[in-house]
Amino acid sequence: MPLTAQEREKEWLRQLAAVTAAWLLIETVTGLWLMLGPFGDTMQVMTLVHTVAGIVLTAPWIWYLASHWWRRRDIRAGSQAGATGYLALATSAGLIVSGVVITVQALWGARIGDGWKLIHQVATFAPVGSVGAH
Repeated sequence: MPLTAQEREKEWLRQLAAVTAAWLLIETVTGLWLMLGPFGDTMQVMTLVHTVAGIVLTAPWIWYLASHWWRRRDIRAGSQAGATGYLALATSAGLIVSGVVITVQALWGARIGDGWKLIHQVATFAPVGSVGAH
């Protein structure tokens, strides 16, 4: 059953939804900067901001995704909201896993693996698009 306009507004006013949206914006902007920007001091700062924001805000993001799914689990996966929601959830899981792996590699290794870096970069675009459509 689709949400009413009042239910959608109430959902977006939840503090955890606002934190999640802010996190997605921060991670998207800094991540795109890392992919497309020139190397230099700003790039190093963006790497730090992206990594710290990812570490600090991934747990609230997982909590929000789980609670949002729990409240909306009756929505059919074949509907637009259900399909884009499940796509966002699956690609978010890929981002989380690849983000954890490359963070661990960066902290305890000489460099991050090219394969995991590519997975993380490619997985960036699907959640952004699917969340927007959701």
